[in-house]
Amino acid sequence: MSNRSAFQRRLLAASMFVAVSGPAMANDVVATAPTAPILFDSPVPGLPSADEVADGARRLGSPLNNPITGASEMPIVIGGARPPSLETLQAARPGFNPSSDLGGPRGEALHQSGLSFGARGGLAARGFALNEMLRRNESRLDATYDFRSLVVPVGGGATLMRPPIVTEAQMAFALGDGGQVARETGRVYEITRQAQLASAPPNWRTYLVRSWVTPTPPPDDLR
Repeated sequence: MSNRSAFQRRLLAASMFVAVSGPAMANDVVATAPTAPILFDSPVPGLPSADEVADGARRLGSPLNNPITGASEMPIVIGGARPPSLETLQAARPGFNPSSDLGGPRGEALHQSGLSFGARGGLAARGFALNEMLRRNESRLDATYDFRSLVVPVGGGATLMRPPIVTEAQMAFALGDGGQVARETGRVYEITRQAQLASAPPNWRTYLVRSWVTPTPPPDDLR
């Protein structure tokens, strides 16, 4: 009887263990390693072309406005690309039959169109020549026209003040109507331009360097 009772107790204990542990095992969650995120290459913008760089420098490269504190701009003469030569301007082919009549209003319109095309080409060529002269003398102009000593710091920051421009006239003489009143002054001073705030000292390039538009040929009906 004792062996049978011991066997029954062991069987009961095993049944209770299965009853208790079974549901827990059924509800166990199997942990899995997280999947690696999928990485995509971001699009890389292409490098700007030489024309885009030149256009951006011409539109944005102003030494009077430096948006980055502590930055400096390379002293370059910016004016534009080399204009077409005189031979290129003269090589423009007519867009009509040369044997047709050139008199009357049409002939005058063709004449004015040719003058305009040549004048714009000459202006661009002369501007390019002047900028090339400035480019060759950049170092000397930088040393001669150094305006950094003329600006005044404002508030200890990056803001600068360009002083007003004062003109002087000597031996000023004014005679009233009728010759009864005369005024004579040794010197007369006048403020011709008020002071201005800036982020950089004035630069001679702002006043001397000029840009131009490449002349386009006239339309076919005007050449």
